[in-house]
This record gives sequence, structure tokens and C-alpha cells, in this order.
Amino acid sequence: MNTSGQVCHLEGQAVSPGEFIEVVLDTEFDPLNGAAAQGHGPWSAIGWTSEEIKQVAREIRYRGSRTVVWDKARLGAGWQDYVEHRGDTEHTVVGTVKVLPNVWSPQLGNQRDILVYLPPSYEQGDKHYPVIYMHDGQNLFDETTSFGCEWRVDETLEAASAAGVEAVIVGIPNMCEERLAEYSPFADPGHGGGRGAAYLAFIVETVKPRIDQDFRTLSDREHTGILGSSMGGLISLYAFFRHSETFGFAGVMSPALWFGERAIFGIVEHAPYVTGKLYLDVGTREGTSTVGDTREMYELLQRKGYHSPHQLFYLEEQEAEHCEAAWAGRLSNAVQWLLATTERLELPYSVNRGSRLLGNDRPTVAARR
Repeated sequence: MNTSGQVCHLEGQAVSPGEFIEVVLDTEFDPLNGAAAQGHGPWSAIGWTSEEIKQVAREIRYRGSRTVVWDKARLGAGWQDYVEHRGDTEHTVVGTVKVLPNVWSPQLGNQRDILVYLPPSYEQGDKHYPVIYMHDGQNLFDETTSFGCEWRVDETLEAASAAGVEAVIVGIPNMCEERLAEYSPFADPGHGGGRGAAYLAFIVETVKPRIDQDFRTLSDREHTGILGSSMGGLISLYAFFRHSETFGFAGVMSPALWFGERAIFGIVEHAPYVTGKLYLDVGTREGTSTVGDTREMYELLQRKGYHSPHQLFYLEEQEAEHCEAAWAGRLSNAVQWLLATTERLELPYSVNRGSRLLGNDRPTVAARR
């Protein structure tokens, strides 16, 4: 160990990917501030950048320990073009999608790729963009990696760009067998789960800082949203209230409100009112209880003070099932309304006679296209 007692490199040489170091911090030493965070002092002896130092420091803080063994390979190899990253594999990506491989989550103890869609105008100037964080990232852009069919997020955003609606979309893939656990903010007696708080901490503390650092984003809550379906809809609704300092709007599609004995209703009811926008939808063929739960949540949100058309948009789509194809079909509505700066948008659905777009008193009911 060097004489400062702050860093110990086991081999005493610069670290390359695949090698391990042991970091030991003095109790008075904060690697996120001061000279060390600028790449000076004992940190520079191990050849790490300030961003790499910060990622190590975040894990140390999370684990509540002054010592952590770290593999630099966890930090990934930098942003790559999605098509080049996949090599010769077939894909259906449209526009620009970047990949940051193997992003380590100290909150969850796992790693995954992070996908980022950039709008068509991104390379044409210095404009900054709103950001939407979306779950089930492998289902968003590419048919070859999707479960069932893709959401066509890239195609939808490319089309929206022509109407002046643009955003950076961050796709966070699920971890397959860990999906339910990570998307559930509380446990369910029959299904387990309950790692949602750690998953959201991963987004807020690890993913978002990297996105805001590497891309031209509007990083304030007003321009930062979260969106998902089913369990992803549940965790998005939870995030809007539990991380209101970060997320100013949420897309809640076909939410699994039944999970955890409907605990989300109590959480929403007792959460402080926060400003923002909530998009909520369901398909009429998702089951009587699902439709009923979603209507009940809509009514609860209205009682809390969220009113159409500026704060709350509710849609029931006739004959729509609980599947990727249905969510892909409604995504344009959700994104355009959530990102809207005007009071009203012309939405792409044909609406049943007698219903009103963004109506105050009853849900908008859309016919399948």
C-alpha cells in the first residue's frame, strides 16, 4: 500500500482491462471531490480516468465500505454503433442507435448493455434534447432481439422528428429471469420480487449521469421521463413519485397494478403531489381486472390533482391485447403527448364518436387501426 493509505494496487502497475485492483479509502477521503477526482494524487498512479474513478467511488459509497476489489473491464469499451456492434447479424434498426456494452450496476450486482437512440438532427448542431428512459431495451429497436415483435421506437421517433418532436431514447434491457424482481418496487406473496428501488437507483445514479455526460441532453426533471409497459409500467409509475427530483413525466402502459396485492395504489395515494405529466393506457382485451385496475388508477390520479389535458392522458384501446404490438401501436401517442409543449396535438388514432381527445371527465377510447 502506498503511504497515503488511499489506494493499494495489488500488482503495483497500471491497470488494464481484465486486471483487478483493491481500492482502500481513508474515512476522511472522498474520491468524488477534490484533487483525486481530477486524476491527481494516488489515483493517477493506476492509470484511471476521473470518470472511472467516480464509478468505483459510487460502488464504494453504495456498499458502505472503504475497500472494494474492482475489475476495470466492467466499465465497458465506450460507445459503439449498434450495427457495427452486432456485426453481421440481421437487424431492423432505423436511424442512429449507440451501444455502451457491459455497464456495471453496483446497485444490482450485474451488468448489461445500454442502448441510446439519437434523433435525426443530433449531428447537425449543438441542440440539447429531452430524454426518455425505457425498460425492456432489447424489445425497443430491433426485431432480432425482441420478444415477439419490436416496439419500433426508432421508426416512431424518426417519424415524430418530421413534426418537430425529438428526444434521446435510452433503452435499458431487462435481465431475463431478473426482470420481475427488478421491475417490482415491492414483493408479491406469490411472485417474489422487490428489487425495484435498486433498479431505479441504477438508472438515476449510474446510467443517467453517463448519458448526461456523453450526450447533449436536457438533464432537468422537466425534460427527463421514464416509460414502460406491464411491469415496466408499474416501475415507471412508482419512479414518477419516488424519484420526482429526476423524472418529470412518465409513460405507464398496461401497468401490472395487481402486483404485490395492489400495493401501488396505497403508494400513489399517500405520495406527495408533484408537478408533471402522466400518460396511462390499457387495451380492452387485457382482461377485466386489468382494465378495471387501470381505470381505478386513472380516477385516483384525478383525485390527487392530475387533470387532462395538461397533466394526465388516459387511453383505452378497443380490442388491444397485452403485447408488444399493441404498445408499439400506441407509442406515438404517448411520446408525442409527453413531449408536447403545446396544449393539444393531433393524435394518430381514430376515436369513437362521442369520445373526446384528452377529455377531462372520461377516458379516451380509441378504435384499433
